Amino acid sequence: MGEDLHPPWADTQGRRRRATTRQAGRRALRAARQPLSSMLCLSASSAFARCLFAWRLTRIFSHGNDRMSAPMPRPHALLTVRSLRFEGHGRPVFDGLSFDLPTGLSLVTGEEGSGKSTLLRLLAGDLSAHAGHMVLADSPLTPHDAAWREQVFWIDPNTQAHDASRADDYLSSLHRQYPRCSSDALADLVAGFELQPHLAKPLHMLSTGSKRKVWLAAAFAAGARLTLIDQPFAALDAPATRFLRECLHDVADHPSRGWLIADHAPPPGVPLASTLRL
Repeated sequence: MGEDLHPPWADTQGRRRRATTRQAGRRALRAARQPLSSMLCLSASSAFARCLFAWRLTRIFSHGNDRMSAPMPRPHALLTVRSLRFEGHGRPVFDGLSFDLPTGLSLVTGEEGSGKSTLLRLLAGDLSAHAGHMVLADSPLTPHDAAWREQVFWIDPNTQAHDASRADDYLSSLHRQYPRCSSDALADLVAGFELQPHLAKPLHMLSTGSKRKVWLAAAFAAGARLTLIDQPFAALDAPATRFLRECLHDVADHPSRGWLIADHAPPPGVPLASTLRL
């Protein structure tokens, strides 16, 4: 699929500024193609990071030239859920839940205990529904098929399963499960979330906020057809919150992939394709 190589503001800048931006972007691209471990030597306050954020953010989730043209009509539902039933702790959490999820960015929201995280786990195949069916992009697969898991990204934000791994080893291993994982996107996200100082550390040594940044970098780089993120802003510092909001804004109108975030409220200033209230 082609990439939009020009930032959306290119036509509003002067010729000299455009030339400078292009040169900085090319330097950033060359640096981003280094192995992930080499990102350790890059400072988040460096010129690399500044031009990276300004020039390459729209390349992370590039989806052709539709950003520069008239809005594309949304296709039929990316995910279809019908008559979903699940019981937890002896009570029904969902009983006959049905919905269609479009491409782009969607939100599932509700009161505490309404089942937001449970729904994400069901969609990921982490839990088994007692009844109902789900169809992803017209595929006959079920959430327990390996091929489904290649198309759906999910990680429990509280998991300890990867604690013994270094952060860079975990991120470098993503392509084994997600064939469309982008190394360029991963380099951008490592810089954007200021993860360079933590890449060589085992994940169990990271703070809750830093570990969540690792999960978020993985989520946006994986290239999955559907990405599920539980409480994306929890435990993040202010710079990471701003960067995450930019990432969400950039994927909000994606024509072929979907992101479903679970939270108590919508992210400020970010357009949503749909909202599911539980």
